[in-house]
Amino acid sequence: MKINDLENKGKEFAFCRVISDEQGAGYIIGIFDLIGSINEPLSNIIAANRLFVQVAISGLGVYKKRWRIIHHQESYDKFKEASFGDVKLVLGTKDDLR
Repeated sequence: MKINDLENKGKEFAFCRVISDEQGAGYIIGIFDLIGSINEPLSNIIAANRLFVQVAISGLGVYKKRWRIIHHQESYDKFKEASFGDVKLVLGTKDDLR
């Protein structure tokens, strides 16, 4: 499906950024506090606040083409812009975090 096809599927979209591709173990993403059209300029998306700290997701949404890449930022520095060095993976339950 092409981006132009998405314009006819709905009026509003949510946006996230892939911070790190974990090569088969999913992705670390940041979710923006922005709802807009599929033609939302990259500058508007990256200027939006983040809803919460980065999260790990399965790669199935990307693999099954449920999520679309609409922009690519060449000069993105995940350590500077997303504090990637501070990201921690937490496992377990509230009483038994690891």
